[in-house]
Amino acid sequence: MKKLLITALFITYFSAPSRLFAQGCQKEIVSPVEYRADLQQLKILRQKTENLLKSLSDIEDDLDYAKYQEELYMSHILENISLSYFNDGNYTKANKVLNQAKNNVLETYIKTKPSSMVEARTLWLDRGTIVSVKTKEQMSELFSKIGNIGINIVYLETINAGFAIYPSKITEQNPLTKNKDPLKWAIDEAHKRNIQLHAWVWTFAVGNTRHNKIICKPENYKGPLLSKYPYLALKDYHGNLIQKKQHEYWLDPANPMSQKLLLSLFKEIVKNYDVDGIQLDYIRYPFQSPKSTVGYTIENVKKFKRYSGKNLLELKDKTIWNEWKSKQISKFVRTVSYELRALKPNIKISAAVFVNSREKRIKSIQQDWQAWIDNGWIDILNPMIYSCDTTKLIKDLEYLNKTVLGKVLIYPGIAVKNLNDVDILNQIDTIKDMGLIGNTLFAMAHLTPQKSKILALGPYKNKNVLIPNENINNSVDLILKEYIQKLTILKKNSKYTFNVNRLINYAKFIKYHISYTNKPSVSKVDYYITLIRRLELLTSSHLPLEIKSDRILVDLLCSYLKQANLLLLYEKHKLNVNRK
Repeated sequence: MKKLLITALFITYFSAPSRLFAQGCQKEIVSPVEYRADLQQLKILRQKTENLLKSLSDIEDDLDYAKYQEELYMSHILENISLSYFNDGNYTKANKVLNQAKNNVLETYIKTKPSSMVEARTLWLDRGTIVSVKTKEQMSELFSKIGNIGINIVYLETINAGFAIYPSKITEQNPLTKNKDPLKWAIDEAHKRNIQLHAWVWTFAVGNTRHNKIICKPENYKGPLLSKYPYLALKDYHGNLIQKKQHEYWLDPANPMSQKLLLSLFKEIVKNYDVDGIQLDYIRYPFQSPKSTVGYTIENVKKFKRYSGKNLLELKDKTIWNEWKSKQISKFVRTVSYELRALKPNIKISAAVFVNSREKRIKSIQQDWQAWIDNGWIDILNPMIYSCDTTKLIKDLEYLNKTVLGKVLIYPGIAVKNLNDVDILNQIDTIKDMGLIGNTLFAMAHLTPQKSKILALGPYKNKNVLIPNENINNSVDLILKEYIQKLTILKKNSKYTFNVNRLINYAKFIKYHISYTNKPSVSKVDYYITLIRRLELLTSSHLPLEIKSDRILVDLLCSYLKQANLLLLYEKHKLNVNRK
């Protein structure tokens, strides 16, 4: 009888309209082993949520601690009911109740998540989604969805496989957007909602066999640019235009005419549209093996001879040849940077890149993004990590932080299609924990209603968010303000306030000086970096004495200071580059 009453109670509770994931995230259990694995995941997530709640209750005034504790307690009871069904061999009911318990914990975890006030929430808006938009009203609806999620930067796929999404005088418009101008529609709708709109452009890859099927072209169609300028095609030693297991046709990056053509296309966008930035994709050579390298033309052989004094056709070690090709890519990035900033000084230039070591990248794709960063040619790096493995994500982020040293803003790419709900949240957390201040979601086509809801109610719940690179000083000021607010609440909830008071006063001292800096200089920014590093050290070493070594809380507070430090390092690098 008792079991029946409890079951009736929870069926009523979880069928109520207020349950966020009552109809979502349901998974069919097919074996006892899978059931136990899901049960273990539930326990881990609930423990993580309990730990987070306990830590945040000391620094969040509006956190309904009792309500969320009740939610977690109810998930315990649901778990026991599920186990009872499972032990009776009723796997269908066991699975249903276990899913209810999981959704209950997930909802609590999402609503508990801290949400930043300064953050780049970037989204790749893919060609497929764009061409599905038939009217300006539909574009408005799309950007309302994007804005409701909390996105504040959109990379709109503007040049894809050599086609423009807009009416272009330089290349052909995508046949699926003829008689429309999705770029103009998107810019208008983005700016209405204070969302930055960056034109995402394929660079040297100007044709794609998979794309040809979509637009009813023959598989061997090379794209509009190479059809018009076939002499600009990139070839390998044997004259092949497409490399093994790849699908793209490429312009030869070492040909000045290729660079001139692409630059004119990008300048057309910046001159005619109020874009906030340019996102460079395929800013490299195609993937190559040591036995299959590309770029062999009579002119390139001559130029390489003048550069190195060596005969390319007799060269066994291709290291110097790959270095020369990487310089052709870097030369183009430099030109894009100078030319587009001459047209629009505040334009933001970003690049979608691979994370491999420089040696591997130069060898396989000739992509030397360290040179672009060191010279200040790009503002934002979007490493396409796309990993389902948190350990690999951390390893890649550590490599990036060590290599970049704050000289560029890093918004890592997250492949939402390959991640479940909890994994998306974990990846965003991991990126924040590494001190980074933004991420990039790939792509709109993969952002399901459920995943959108998770972001909107969880890490993106604060909608009035400052984009970090709009104004560095304002961003640092707001980050310090949030850090001080958290400590002030902690002080109110703590018996011992000496260390907390010390940290608050130190942070206020730094914030005061930064907020009254009208003209930042390298020496001033260096001074602020030193102060914030010292504050981070004090936070990590002194605060645990006050709060009994609550590492979740300490790490959260330190993450604010890591972000402020990275922004100041970026500003210092910009000042140094501008002095040259």
